[in-house]
Amino acid sequence: MAESETPVQAIYAAGRWVGVCPTDYNGMTLELGQTRFECGSATGVGADGTTADIVWPADPAAIELELAAGGDPLAGGLYPFRLRAGEEGWVVETSGIVGGVVEDLLAGHPAGTISSRFHRTMAEVVVRGCEEIREAGGANAVALSGGTFQNLLLLQQVVELLSGKGFTVYRHRRVPANDGGLSLGQAVLAARAFEKASGHRHQAPAGEDLEPDA
Repeated sequence: MAESETPVQAIYAAGRWVGVCPTDYNGMTLELGQTRFECGSATGVGADGTTADIVWPADPAAIELELAAGGDPLAGGLYPFRLRAGEEGWVVETSGIVGGVVEDLLAGHPAGTISSRFHRTMAEVVVRGCEEIREAGGANAVALSGGTFQNLLLLQQVVELLSGKGFTVYRHRRVPANDGGLSLGQAVLAARAFEKASGHRHQAPAGEDLEPDA
Protein backbone atom coordinates (compact mmCIF):
# COMPACT_ATOMS: atom_id res chain seq x y z
CA MET A 1 0.00 0.00 0.00
CA ALA A 2 1.52 3.32 -1.09
CA GLU A 3 2.01 6.19 1.34
CA SER A 4 1.19 9.82 0.59
CA GLU A 5 3.59 12.59 1.59
CA THR A 6 0.61 14.90 2.14
CA PRO A 7 -0.98 14.48 5.59
CA VAL A 8 -4.74 14.61 6.09
CA GLN A 9 -6.03 17.39 8.34
CA ALA A 10 -8.86 16.32 10.65
CA ILE A 11 -11.76 18.78 10.34
CA TYR A 12 -14.87 18.92 12.53
CA ALA A 13 -18.00 19.59 10.49
CA ALA A 14 -21.71 18.82 10.88
CA GLY A 15 -21.12 17.02 14.16
CA ARG A 16 -18.40 14.65 12.94
CA TRP A 17 -14.67 14.55 12.24
CA VAL A 18 -13.79 14.18 8.57
CA GLY A 19 -10.65 13.95 6.49
CA VAL A 20 -10.09 14.59 2.78
CA CYS A 21 -7.80 12.24 0.92
CA PRO A 22 -5.04 14.10 -1.01
CA THR A 23 -5.50 11.75 -4.00
CA ASP A 24 -9.28 11.71 -4.49
CA TYR A 25 -10.62 14.78 -2.61
CA ASN A 26 -13.50 12.79 -1.08
CA GLY A 27 -14.29 13.39 2.56
CA MET A 28 -14.46 10.39 4.87
CA THR A 29 -15.58 10.16 8.50
CA LEU A 30 -12.72 9.72 10.98
CA GLU A 31 -12.74 7.99 14.34
CA LEU A 32 -11.42 10.23 17.12
CA GLY A 33 -7.74 9.44 17.59
CA GLN A 34 -7.37 7.61 14.26
CA THR A 35 -3.78 7.89 13.01
CA ARG A 36 -3.94 6.63 9.41
CA PHE A 37 -6.26 7.46 6.52
CA GLU A 38 -6.92 4.90 3.76
CA CYS A 39 -7.70 6.80 0.59
CA GLY A 40 -10.32 5.39 -1.74
CA SER A 41 -11.41 2.62 0.63
CA ALA A 42 -14.96 3.94 0.82
CA THR A 43 -15.28 5.78 -2.49
CA GLY A 44 -13.56 3.55 -5.02
CA VAL A 45 -11.45 6.52 -6.11
CA GLY A 46 -7.72 6.44 -5.55
CA ALA A 47 -7.77 2.67 -5.94
CA ASP A 48 -4.00 2.44 -5.52
CA GLY A 49 -4.64 2.08 -1.79
CA THR A 50 -2.78 5.23 -0.81
CA THR A 51 -2.63 5.98 2.91
CA ALA A 52 -1.73 9.17 4.71
CA ASP A 53 -1.03 10.32 8.26
CA ILE A 54 -3.84 12.20 10.02
CA VAL A 55 -3.04 15.51 11.73
CA TRP A 56 -5.36 16.21 14.66
CA PRO A 57 -5.76 19.55 16.45
CA ALA A 58 -4.14 19.74 19.89
CA ASP A 59 -7.49 19.52 21.69
CA PRO A 60 -10.31 18.02 19.58
CA ALA A 61 -12.78 18.08 22.48
CA ALA A 62 -12.39 21.85 22.85
CA ILE A 63 -13.21 22.34 19.18
CA GLU A 64 -16.29 20.13 19.46
CA LEU A 65 -17.45 22.15 22.47
CA GLU A 66 -16.87 25.46 20.68
CA LEU A 67 -18.80 24.44 17.56
CA ALA A 68 -21.63 22.89 19.58
CA ALA A 69 -22.55 26.26 21.11
CA GLY A 70 -26.06 27.40 20.28
CA GLY A 71 -28.90 29.42 21.69
CA ASP A 72 -28.88 32.42 23.99
CA PRO A 73 -25.82 32.15 26.29
CA LEU A 74 -27.55 34.30 28.91
CA ALA A 75 -30.85 32.40 28.92
CA GLY A 76 -29.80 30.37 31.97
CA GLY A 77 -27.50 32.98 33.44
CA LEU A 78 -23.74 32.80 33.80
CA TYR A 79 -22.07 30.03 35.73
CA PRO A 80 -20.88 31.40 39.10
CA PHE A 81 -17.23 32.37 39.53
CA ARG A 82 -15.19 34.62 41.79
CA LEU A 83 -11.97 36.56 41.45
CA ARG A 84 -9.71 36.95 44.46
CA ALA A 85 -6.43 38.73 44.84
CA GLY A 86 -3.40 36.48 44.88
CA GLU A 87 0.25 37.16 45.60
CA GLU A 88 1.11 37.79 41.94
CA GLY A 89 -2.23 38.74 40.41
CA TRP A 90 -5.84 37.66 40.38
CA VAL A 91 -6.96 34.08 40.97
CA VAL A 92 -10.11 32.75 39.30
CA GLU A 93 -12.09 30.36 41.48
CA THR A 94 -13.77 28.00 39.01
CA SER A 95 -15.50 25.49 41.28
CA GLY A 96 -18.83 27.17 40.62
CA ILE A 97 -18.32 26.89 36.85
CA VAL A 98 -17.48 23.19 37.02
CA GLY A 99 -20.36 22.55 39.39
CA GLY A 100 -22.77 24.44 37.15
CA VAL A 101 -21.76 22.44 34.08
CA VAL A 102 -22.22 19.17 35.96
CA GLU A 103 -25.65 20.26 37.20
CA ASP A 104 -26.72 21.14 33.66
CA LEU A 105 -25.49 17.80 32.37
CA LEU A 106 -27.36 15.89 35.06
CA ALA A 107 -30.48 17.94 34.30
CA GLY A 108 -30.28 16.84 30.67
CA HIS A 109 -29.62 20.25 29.12
CA PRO A 110 -28.32 20.11 25.50
CA ALA A 111 -24.59 20.32 24.92
CA GLY A 112 -25.12 23.44 22.80
CA THR A 113 -26.78 25.26 25.69
CA ILE A 114 -24.05 24.26 28.13
CA SER A 115 -21.35 25.26 25.67
CA SER A 116 -22.94 28.69 25.14
CA ARG A 117 -23.20 29.37 28.88
CA PHE A 118 -19.63 28.13 29.45
CA HIS A 119 -18.11 30.28 26.70
CA ARG A 120 -19.96 33.41 27.80
CA THR A 121 -18.94 32.78 31.41
CA MET A 122 -15.27 32.46 30.45
CA ALA A 123 -15.51 35.64 28.38
CA GLU A 124 -16.88 37.43 31.45
CA VAL A 125 -14.01 36.00 33.53
CA VAL A 126 -11.47 37.57 31.16
CA VAL A 127 -13.27 40.91 31.14
CA ARG A 128 -13.71 40.98 34.92
CA GLY A 129 -9.98 40.37 35.35
CA CYS A 130 -9.14 43.20 32.95
CA GLU A 131 -11.47 45.53 34.84
CA GLU A 132 -9.84 44.68 38.15
CA ILE A 133 -6.38 45.38 36.71
CA ARG A 134 -7.53 48.68 35.21
CA GLU A 135 -9.13 49.80 38.48
CA ALA A 136 -5.89 49.00 40.30
CA GLY A 137 -4.04 51.44 38.05
CA GLY A 138 -3.20 49.14 35.16
CA ALA A 139 -3.27 49.90 31.46
CA ASN A 140 -6.43 50.38 29.43
CA ALA A 141 -5.07 48.33 26.52
CA VAL A 142 -5.48 44.54 26.37
CA ALA A 143 -3.54 42.10 24.15
CA LEU A 144 -5.37 38.81 23.59
CA SER A 145 -2.73 36.15 22.99
CA GLY A 146 -2.13 32.50 23.79
CA GLY A 147 -3.77 29.27 22.67
CA THR A 148 -6.99 30.12 24.54
CA PHE A 149 -7.76 32.71 21.88
CA GLN A 150 -7.56 30.20 19.07
CA ASN A 151 -11.17 29.66 20.12
CA LEU A 152 -12.94 32.07 17.77
CA LEU A 153 -16.20 32.08 19.73
CA LEU A 154 -14.45 33.07 22.94
CA LEU A 155 -12.28 35.61 21.11
CA GLN A 156 -15.30 37.28 19.51
CA GLN A 157 -17.16 37.56 22.79
CA VAL A 158 -14.15 38.90 24.71
CA VAL A 159 -13.40 41.50 22.03
CA GLU A 160 -17.02 42.71 22.00
CA LEU A 161 -17.26 42.92 25.79
CA LEU A 162 -13.91 44.65 26.25
CA SER A 163 -14.57 47.14 23.47
CA GLY A 164 -17.95 47.90 25.00
CA LYS A 165 -16.21 48.78 28.27
CA GLY A 166 -13.78 51.19 26.66
CA PHE A 167 -10.69 48.98 26.39
CA THR A 168 -8.32 49.14 23.44
CA VAL A 169 -8.11 45.52 22.28
CA TYR A 170 -5.19 43.99 20.39
CA ARG A 171 -5.39 40.57 18.74
CA HIS A 172 -3.32 38.55 16.30
CA ARG A 173 -3.69 39.22 12.60
CA ARG A 174 -1.02 37.19 10.81
CA VAL A 175 0.75 35.10 13.45
CA PRO A 176 -0.99 32.28 15.39
CA ALA A 177 -1.94 33.10 18.96
CA ASN A 178 -0.72 29.71 20.21
CA ASP A 179 2.66 27.93 20.17
CA GLY A 180 3.15 28.80 16.51
CA GLY A 181 3.46 32.46 17.48
CA LEU A 182 5.66 31.56 20.44
CA SER A 183 8.02 29.64 18.16
CA LEU A 184 8.20 32.60 15.80
CA GLY A 185 9.00 34.89 18.72
CA GLN A 186 11.81 32.58 19.79
CA ALA A 187 13.18 32.66 16.25
CA VAL A 188 13.08 36.47 16.25
CA LEU A 189 14.96 36.62 19.56
CA ALA A 190 17.55 34.18 18.22
CA ALA A 191 17.96 36.32 15.11
CA ARG A 192 18.44 39.45 17.24
CA ALA A 193 21.07 37.66 19.33
CA PHE A 194 22.85 36.62 16.13
CA GLU A 195 22.74 40.19 14.83
CA LYS A 196 24.21 41.50 18.05
CA ALA A 197 27.01 38.94 18.05
CA SER A 198 27.87 39.20 14.35
CA GLY A 199 27.05 42.81 13.59
CA HIS A 200 24.86 41.65 10.71
CA ARG A 201 21.51 43.41 10.44
CA HIS A 202 18.44 41.54 9.17
CA GLN A 203 15.65 43.52 7.53
CA ALA A 204 12.40 42.59 9.27
CA PRO A 205 9.18 42.51 7.21
CA ALA A 206 6.98 45.59 7.40
CA GLY A 207 3.86 45.66 9.52
CA GLU A 208 2.81 44.38 12.91
CA ASP A 209 0.94 41.29 14.00
CA LEU A 210 -0.84 42.54 17.10
CA GLU A 211 -3.06 45.41 15.95
CA PRO A 212 -5.95 47.28 17.58
CA ASP A 213 -9.31 45.65 16.90
CA ALA A 214 -10.97 48.95 16.07
